[in-house]
Amino acid sequence: MKQLIILILVFTFLLNSCKKSKGDEYCTWESETIGMNTIINANIFDTCRYDSIQITLKFETKYLTEWPPCGTYNDSIISNIEWLNVIANYYYYNDTIKDTINDIIKAKIDYYNNESILINISDISFSHPRCHSYIYLFLIAPTDTNCLQSFTINYKEANGTSYNTTTTPIYVTH
Repeated sequence: MKQLIILILVFTFLLNSCKKSKGDEYCTWESETIGMNTIINANIFDTCRYDSIQITLKFETKYLTEWPPCGTYNDSIISNIEWLNVIANYYYYNDTIKDTINDIIKAKIDYYNNESILINISDISFSHPRCHSYIYLFLIAPTDTNCLQSFTINYKEANGTSYNTTTTPIYVTH
């Protein structure tokens, strides 16, 4: 009888030890960003209409702890996003050059729980943790002229980590 009670207690402990606490349903794995790259959905010097361009920010991460008893790498929270700026390196519209074009960029962030958010890039703030290794950027306004273009992305997390990267050049059309 004692063995049965001990077995039930051990089984109950194991079942309850892997439950996540309230508010932990998205991210629990501790990690940090160590790099950022861009992927653009075109080959170098390809021609793309502005609304078919997707810039993917790919983040490299380093995990700070060993495997926990409960959880996987998919539970990871990287950091809260402080800001993200996109700069057109050549004339894009309204005489803007080497200036942010955040007002015409939408960002999509996917979370590991299969939730996605689509927001104006200027609305990215501390309220948006990055739990996935990708952020997708989309242009929502046409260029004033067909032109060769590249974009510089400046990214900063709440912990002070910041990165800059530039896309390969592509011809953007309106």
